[in-house]
Amino acid sequence: MAKISLFGWAGTGTSSLAKSLSSQLGITSLSAGNFFRSIADKQGINLLDLEEHAKLDTTIDVRVEEMIKEFSKNNTDFVIEGRLCWFSVPDSFKIKLTCNDEERIRRVSVREGKTKELVEHETKTREKLAISRYFEIFGIEKVDDDIHFDAILDTTSMNVHEMTERVIDILKHKRVI
Repeated sequence: MAKISLFGWAGTGTSSLAKSLSSQLGITSLSAGNFFRSIADKQGINLLDLEEHAKLDTTIDVRVEEMIKEFSKNNTDFVIEGRLCWFSVPDSFKIKLTCNDEERIRRVSVREGKTKELVEHETKTREKLAISRYFEIFGIEKVDDDIHFDAILDTTSMNVHEMTERVIDILKHKRVI
């Protein structure tokens, strides 16, 4: 089997795809976002506040990436999703998910039960903060640059079943699985 990393901004389908691939391939699924959320929960703050706090406390992002690297060293068959998984698990097959902004915002709005306007503000703010931090902490100029990935999939008009089938086809074609 293989190490598979998924990158995508909020609403592109990375979490859903990771869970589906895990089930279909019989491998472990891991989420960097869940590591980040657990830190927010422990501090009693929301994700946007943690993103802002992480700008001042660089150890937050470093801790998350260290957890991912440690997991990767001790495991060989998994799918992991997160913004920097392609960076933290360099020996993984790296897949970037894209989706148009309108659909991403709609998906997150439905998932979180928030207005599209609020979701758009929170999502864009979190992304800008993350991009800035990743450059300052890790020296990554463009976290979503296509050059970092082995495959790119536009999920705008796909459901999770279609995404899963397409990624499994890609993994088979590239002889990853």
